[in-house]
Amino acid sequence: VVNQSFPQPSDKSCSSLQPENRRDCGYPGISQFDCVGKGCCYDSGRKSLRRGHNSVRGIPNCYYSPSSHQDLYFFGHGHDYKAALREFTLVSGPIPIPPRYAFGIFYSRYWAYNDIGQMEVAREYESRRIPLDVMVTDMDWHITFYKENKKDQAGENMGWTGFTWDKHLFPNPKAFLDWCKEKKLRNTLNLHPASGIQPWEARYNEMAVAMGIDPKTQHYVPWTPEDKKFANNFFKLILKPLQDEGIDFWWLDWQQGESWIKIPLVNPTFWLNHIFTTNPYQWNDTSPALRPFILHRWGGLGNH
Repeated sequence: VVNQSFPQPSDKSCSSLQPENRRDCGYPGISQFDCVGKGCCYDSGRKSLRRGHNSVRGIPNCYYSPSSHQDLYFFGHGHDYKAALREFTLVSGPIPIPPRYAFGIFYSRYWAYNDIGQMEVAREYESRRIPLDVMVTDMDWHITFYKENKKDQAGENMGWTGFTWDKHLFPNPKAFLDWCKEKKLRNTLNLHPASGIQPWEARYNEMAVAMGIDPKTQHYVPWTPEDKKFANNFFKLILKPLQDEGIDFWWLDWQQGESWIKIPLVNPTFWLNHIFTTNPYQWNDTSPALRPFILHRWGGLGNH
């Protein structure tokens, strides 16, 4: 990651633009520090009331000034669309080929399914001769604390983040996933990782020790995926055991803001997409047939 800052435009230059003429210069939720670091204007008086947005009624609060640096590329190929795409990749990088099942039929519903319930869904598809390729299991696959109505140590709603099977719903996850594989189904689980690894997680002790935290303190392991040590331990100790059980890819359902990243000028969504699709404990040279794939939000231009 290369950190680069650009000259900050003057207040006069920023104020010279009428709101309707502003061109968006930031990802959703961008901070003033990162916006200004990109050489753009930041209007703190127009902060959106809705977290995660950086505009009000379509007017961005991080925007290019008349003097801001911006690279523009023009691809003029007439109807030779393949040539245009080929040259676009010379600038933006190659476009990876998704696995074939990614183009198939997904079943997804925000519902507290158990293993029997999801097996019944698959049988209903089969009985009607409707193709089904991917079984999506939303956040209730893991331990939740809906009735607690408390905040966890990270300040998030308790149980929104989770990495431990709810054995009331999935008493034998491996058996369920094996059954899915017999039916030629791929499986993905929903993740909201903002709370890190809380003390009630099945692999908390291992993760705490790996990160230099005494498990006896019951102090949670904060979510810091920009830290190489954390990312490596997270993928190895938390996600790999679930992948070994039969999880094929992850649904990274990020909804807890974008302010956690400590790398200046880096879009957090872009970063998460990068580390999840280069996870060496899931996609590696020993498994060349596994094309990296996740479900997540788009991280902006170049994030393909």
